[in-house]
Amino acid sequence: MQQEDFDYVVIGGGPAGVQASYFLQKAGYSYVTLERSDIPGSFFAKFPRQRRLISINKIYTGFEDGAEINMRWDWNSLLTDEWDIKFKNYSREYFPNAGRLPEYLRDYVSAHGLNIRYNKSVANIARGDDRSFIVETHDGDTVRARRVIVATGRPHQNIPDFPGNELCMTYESCPDDPEAFANKRVLVVGKGNSAFETAESMIAHAATIYVMSPNPVRLAWKSHYVGHLRALNNNFLDTFQLKSQNTLINANILSVVRTEAGDLSVEIEHTNAEGQRRALKVDEVILCTGFRFDAGPFDMSCRPEMTPDGRYPAVDGSWQSINVPDLYFAGTLMHSVDYGKGTSGFIHGFRYNVRALSRILADRYHATAWGHETCAAEPEELAAAIIDRVDVSASLFQVPAVMTDVIVPDTDAGHCRWFRDVPRDYAAEAPFTQGKPFFTLSLEFGDCTNVEPFTSPRFPFSRDGSHSKLIHPVIRYFDGSTLLSEHHVMQNMDNCWKEERFIQPLRQYLTDVLAGEGGAGAGASPENGAQAASIMATGA
Repeated sequence: MQQEDFDYVVIGGGPAGVQASYFLQKAGYSYVTLERSDIPGSFFAKFPRQRRLISINKIYTGFEDGAEINMRWDWNSLLTDEWDIKFKNYSREYFPNAGRLPEYLRDYVSAHGLNIRYNKSVANIARGDDRSFIVETHDGDTVRARRVIVATGRPHQNIPDFPGNELCMTYESCPDDPEAFANKRVLVVGKGNSAFETAESMIAHAATIYVMSPNPVRLAWKSHYVGHLRALNNNFLDTFQLKSQNTLINANILSVVRTEAGDLSVEIEHTNAEGQRRALKVDEVILCTGFRFDAGPFDMSCRPEMTPDGRYPAVDGSWQSINVPDLYFAGTLMHSVDYGKGTSGFIHGFRYNVRALSRILADRYHATAWGHETCAAEPEELAAAIIDRVDVSASLFQVPAVMTDVIVPDTDAGHCRWFRDVPRDYAAEAPFTQGKPFFTLSLEFGDCTNVEPFTSPRFPFSRDGSHSKLIHPVIRYFDGSTLLSEHHVMQNMDNCWKEERFIQPLRQYLTDVLAGEGGAGAGASPENGAQAASIMATGA
């Protein structure tokens, strides 16, 4: 068939591909989005297996409709200028049924007239002689584009390599009906939400359930990471602690063999019991060990490097492949920058990342500068503007430590240029920060390592907010990638910082910085500053 040329090809029509398509179309670029299924968001037609999303859908917030702050608790809607296209119109449940997402995405695509082609599975991606990308589909179509945005998620299950893994079921292949495990002994491998979702579904049916991985379970309510075990999936922990025939194990699988009796013998080595080895006798083993990116369609002319664990493509501060120019990643594949800590692997996080990516592309390829606002370079007005922003911003709230505002002061001109929603790792290389010191503004959690979340001490009368464990505003002052100083505003239970006890230390910090004193006064933390400098310099 005839080859078509575009500015962009988006591969994948899930939430990230749909969001990227929206911003490309809004900007007026030529693009096409290729989706292998016949619907957008087809992943959610099957996953999660027990059909309950762990992304919240909070209908009632106490704020009026259309207010940006409402998006802090709407984890499923995409960004759009049309406020009536919201996920809450598709489900009223706090943890919705996963099947509602494809319905919502279908209507979102239709409402915006997005150029998404369905049943277009990509067979090969290569780089042409002119450095453009040539994308071939399995049905013989070919499109050429100057840039590619990959938004496929991680479609392949991550299967551990041990003898006998072919004898195991997977999260994808195991039966949905818990009656299939009636009176059976089952080993579930993994300690993420898919593992506990699977285990919990069969608690009333299986005789014994083991949930096992080498590392201890990590709880979202303690780590503040939404990808760790969520409360709606953790009933299994009660059954373990209350001795109800279920067990949580920290161990590696060495091998699985089929016995003469027809069951499975699983040899394991404990990681917290002096290397003890033993054999578990079970009827079924189910691997719930996560997913990984599929680099298979990429020709060697443009195959992206991967992160050390092989689950994500390695990207720079603009989510561009570190070894393939003009190849970008969107959605869950952005999560390598904050895996295990942030929200870039989830809709409520990557929707803001995708918007930022669209602004980077506009500046880099289309001579469209990142838009900005202005604010007086005066401590009192700047402090008030900062507080107004952090009190309502959904983007800074939902992508903590990764999404920042960049404020570039020009004291000679008497004003600051304010750039919203700039990726943390891109700030130092952005055109608008070159040769100029600048502030970054973010919302961040403190270090919660070894902290008891419900009894951690607070310091409400301190001027130094660097001890805060809950989410709180952080203002840093950089010269390029060099951190000069920082100020932490104390955490507040209501995530509202309009009181003078929060504003006054911030105002004093800004006064010191703008006066050329480096801002080393109230709220500066050398220890956290060194960590922030490392983050900005390395993108870690």
